[in-house]
Amino acid sequence: MSQSKITLRPPPNVEFVQGYPGIPPGQERPQAEVKGIIELRFGKEGMKSKWVRVELRKVEVLPTGGAANTFYDFIGPSPFDVWRATNEYDILTTRDFQFRLRIPETIPPSIALERGAGIKYELIASVCIKGKRGVLRKDASSVLSSTAQIVIDKHELHQAWPIYCQPNSKATEMNNLTLEVTRGNTCYGPGDRVSVTATLKSDSFPTVVLRAFEFMLQETVMFRASPKAKKGGPLVRVTVIGEQKVPVNATMYCGMHHVAELGCMIPHNHTSTTVNSARHIDITYKIIVRAIMETGKPYIIEMPVIMSNWSRSSSIDAVR
Repeated sequence: MSQSKITLRPPPNVEFVQGYPGIPPGQERPQAEVKGIIELRFGKEGMKSKWVRVELRKVEVLPTGGAANTFYDFIGPSPFDVWRATNEYDILTTRDFQFRLRIPETIPPSIALERGAGIKYELIASVCIKGKRGVLRKDASSVLSSTAQIVIDKHELHQAWPIYCQPNSKATEMNNLTLEVTRGNTCYGPGDRVSVTATLKSDSFPTVVLRAFEFMLQETVMFRASPKAKKGGPLVRVTVIGEQKVPVNATMYCGMHHVAELGCMIPHNHTSTTVNSARHIDITYKIIVRAIMETGKPYIIEMPVIMSNWSRSSSIDAVR
């Protein structure tokens, strides 16, 4: 047993993750996969073994961690046997096994959050070996394992994809006042400027006073514990990524409109991304635009945003 060893290695000169996770395969895009080699090293006589398998699993960790806040899910057909004995145990000698595991398009990306929370992926190779028979017990077996941490980035989150670069608008109307917000993109990443055009139109015969426009880019992180947890309800944390206030103080007559360009910069060190396919962690983003009137009652429009963890230059290179 002391001479037995199992090791996980990526293919020569490349990483474990191959292809473009999150993007369907095509003529020029291979299927996203985890590829690698399981190296088994035994003594000269080999070892009686039952199976050799590999598995890919997702690990979701809630803030503060610990067993109660850590959740595991197998990804794809895991565990996957790369070798299995014909009988209960067969002699297995030193050898290498190649493997490939398909990466589903819908899995969430790897992400690190505050207080140890986040989503990560583990690749685990293991071999089941027959142990020695004891005086008072039947044959025992033991499992040798090797684990590798892998990072899965999602390529559907590139902000340069044409589907994210189509202008769109949203409007709300009340008391003969219409607030309309127009934007040119729906996906942004670190270092990008999020910008919108806000227009307030008045069809009101009594004059109204527009005090200001306000803009906010908001992140909402939701942590959902196990249904068996004693504390009820998810933990929700809301963070303002950026904001802007534009004073106006304009009197508006019927038929008039006022336009303002609003926005903010996303910090270059912002690493969180939209997550909507995990079991215990959700991360969403939205733009909130307010037109503040003299009465104090705001007109509000909210628009969802997809947040990427790719820089724009990386996205442009990837989408070409």
